[in-house]
Amino acid sequence: MKFNILTKLFSINTKLLCLFFIALLLVISISNIACQSALTPTANSLTLWVTYNPQEYEVFKEIAEDFQKDYLKKNGKALHLNLQRIPYDGLMPRLKYACLAGATPDICRVDNAWPLTLAYGKSLIALDSLPNFKSTIDELAQEYVPAAIDSNIIDIKTDSGTWEKHLYGIPDQTNCVALFWNKELFRQSATELRKVGLDPERAPRDWDEFVKYAQILTIKENKQYGFGMFNSLWWSMPFFNTFGAQFVRKDSNGKYICTLDEPAAQQALQFMTDLYKKYGVEAGAWRTGSINPEQGFLNGKYAMILSGPWNLKRFSNIDFGVSLVPAGPAGTSSNVGGQNLVIFRTCKNPEAALDFLRYFSSEEIQVRWSELLGQIPVNIRAFDKVDTSQRPQLAVFMQQLKTARPSPKIPRMDVVEEKIMGPALQLAMQGDKSVEQALKDSAKEINKDFLSLINK
Repeated sequence: MKFNILTKLFSINTKLLCLFFIALLLVISISNIACQSALTPTANSLTLWVTYNPQEYEVFKEIAEDFQKDYLKKNGKALHLNLQRIPYDGLMPRLKYACLAGATPDICRVDNAWPLTLAYGKSLIALDSLPNFKSTIDELAQEYVPAAIDSNIIDIKTDSGTWEKHLYGIPDQTNCVALFWNKELFRQSATELRKVGLDPERAPRDWDEFVKYAQILTIKENKQYGFGMFNSLWWSMPFFNTFGAQFVRKDSNGKYICTLDEPAAQQALQFMTDLYKKYGVEAGAWRTGSINPEQGFLNGKYAMILSGPWNLKRFSNIDFGVSLVPAGPAGTSSNVGGQNLVIFRTCKNPEAALDFLRYFSSEEIQVRWSELLGQIPVNIRAFDKVDTSQRPQLAVFMQQLKTARPSPKIPRMDVVEEKIMGPALQLAMQGDKSVEQALKDSAKEINKDFLSLINK
């Protein structure tokens, strides 16, 4: 039963037979690695698959070494962390076949969209079921960035038909997007901005102001636009969130349903569409072959874009500011991205694995991680202790994350993004389908092919 569920979750819209030979080779390869590891004499060890970049990995290794020393001191016995750096691309197919072969690592770093799928595939250990889980889920959640920990808190339907809430991972890395604005372009249009009562020394604070700023900053004879945007689901979440849209909720029968066809979501997508078609301030940066938002911002052609902390260094040659996402009817909000650390059911020492997850995500270690790498800590208690005096823009992202909303809890979000929401957003933005119909069709398909998997 476990393998049947896992296969369904991983194989939506996929011909498994076409992948048979690739799968067989991967299973054999992973099984061989597992056998070789089993022959290696280790008194007490954990194998970790991680996807850090080289700089992150060096810091992570130091933290792992410190944990091993701390574990020995506290427990009177050694614990070896076997770190294996795995390419991010292709990680999930590799994990799929590792699950089927019973050759998963003890701990793995996965995208924050994946704990739901892995939990419903019965591949992960519920952390709250372990003896050394010393608090309630709600109490522990208070330590972390809300939108980051939420991706690990999952409702599971029991055999009796009731729902149980469990924790299946701990945040490892978190990020979101905020509003980047080109200060030089704002200065160039300072006179025009002041004429209509707008301050050229700051970014717009709500969507109404945003439209007014963008209209003045759009100078089409110079091929300059007020805004450039991506229109994938993840990049559209700040709009949906600020308009108060929900993607998923339980109906009166206790079943999960997609609510994209409700008014708040329609208003959000209509506003996105209006930026392009009605107001003419969005550059069409989302269209195939167009200059994408990041490049347009670098070239000084887009005055404002939504982007994340990963671009702070890339944009360092531009005089730019970072501000909160403009507020909508539901206030300012953003999407959330990042990674989680999860423990697989094959783990022989899950209590030690949980000890490591809690150690790495602790306040002290997250301050260290943040200050060494310039990243946002996942532990909310670390926020006040991170020195952002030299990184004021990082402080804006930390503030934005406090109002960020978690990603929709839908199995196989990668497929939902690519096969359903991507085309739907494109059709609506182009005017080939009404906003209402695009969202209605998407909700119907998500209910039928995805949410049905967790309602059974």
